[in-house]
Amino acid sequence: MQGGDWIGQGARAFYQEMEQEVLPSLQRLANAIKLARQVTLQISRIVKEAEEAASRLLSGEGARLGSIGILASGPIATREPATPISTPSPSPTAPTATPVPPGWAPPLSSTPTIEEMQSGSAQRHQQWLDSLRSEVMACAESGDPEGCAATVGATIYAHHGWDLFELASSGADNPLPSDSDEVRLVMASQVAGNMTDPVVSAFIGELHLNPDHYSNFEPAFVEALKTVNWQTYSDTVVDHAWDMAVAQEYLAKMVGWPAGPLSGQFFVSSE
Repeated sequence: MQGGDWIGQGARAFYQEMEQEVLPSLQRLANAIKLARQVTLQISRIVKEAEEAASRLLSGEGARLGSIGILASGPIATREPATPISTPSPSPTAPTATPVPPGWAPPLSSTPTIEEMQSGSAQRHQQWLDSLRSEVMACAESGDPEGCAATVGATIYAHHGWDLFELASSGADNPLPSDSDEVRLVMASQVAGNMTDPVVSAFIGELHLNPDHYSNFEPAFVEALKTVNWQTYSDTVVDHAWDMAVAQEYLAKMVGWPAGPLSGQFFVSSE
């Protein structure tokens, strides 16, 4: 466009804002997402290794390996066979029974049951969701709430072992289920904001992604899509930038949006 497709005072102001503010901000966001991905993948690997080690210990594999290691370590010393010493055999006596105290019961096994392990896994998952929700809420106090929310959202994909930029490059819908706690509860407000943004909505349509799949509007996924499909996003911004008539019409439709699985989580201001 800077080659002469769009000229004038508005064009110059738009080019200046894109070059001095928008593009540098997106680059900083992309760097932050990449760093968050590296850190969270490292944390995920450490936790996975710890869980595998604990699983081996509970299954007895660690004890068996330890016993084998002890038996196999070092050469076995040899010596001459000892001369047997004959001793008189003692006369057999009846064994004495040890009295059992009243109310005594054998100790319970310390190995956790399947139900206990599943309960522990659910508790850890809930703790992770609570921590994630706290980080998203704290973004409201940051200087860049949207970028902060996208950075926190990137940790969701690392938590599941996914590469965010590979997902954005695949051309497929976000694999994160729309009814997942991450989308339905933690990121509901940010997802709603992207869905009511005419530029983001049009951008998702240009990529032929499903607009009814709410996870496609998750902020970290949207920012990764912008980075991977930057030219498409730039063209969409030009086509829809500050088109207030389109924005007002779109918001009017969203206010009357029929009830859906997530409609109770969304709020569109009429101001």
